[in-house]
Amino acid sequence: YGLVGLASDSNNVLYGIEKFSGGRNLVTIDATSGARIATLGTINDGVSNVNLKDLAIQPGSDTLYGLGSDGNLYTITLDGTATLVGYTGSTESGGISFDPATGVLYQATYVSGNGLFEFDVSTNSVISETFLNGASNNIGGLAYDAETGKVYGLDSDGQVYGINPETGETTVDGFLGTGGGGDLAFIKGW
Repeated sequence: YGLVGLASDSNNVLYGIEKFSGGRNLVTIDATSGARIATLGTINDGVSNVNLKDLAIQPGSDTLYGLGSDGNLYTITLDGTATLVGYTGSTESGGISFDPATGVLYQATYVSGNGLFEFDVSTNSVISETFLNGASNNIGGLAYDAETGKVYGLDSDGQVYGINPETGETTVDGFLGTGGGGDLAFIKGW
């Protein structure tokens, strides 16, 4: 139980994936208190529940994307309906986040060490993979900061890393607590 993914849209609505024993719910969250505002629906593909591990919102369109634990990428409607986009190239993955300037989707991976995939959602293809230098544990949460051009990653021990997406260089930029990992999201104006 708990939250496994976060994403904020252009209206600063914060969405999350809430785990429960039978699957995942799409929820809205109060960004100030962290409390669930509403449950929008169980995430499913019309046949069965889809086990998502992270969310990202595509800038410009506000399309909600979800990354499945099987490495598949889905679009998600606000009632929780998941439509398959395609396979991202890695089942050993953490968070996802869009670069608002380029539309590239970043995906944290840990197939043979920490890495960062660049994924083109329009062609359903991996553009590149950059290995991360300096991140010691699996990166689970991911968020892109349009102001700095950095991707931020949260590892399984609560360390927050600033990531240069071009070089893979990382810096420790904070610590959110011990263990458990989680996710990150930037909300405009905060």
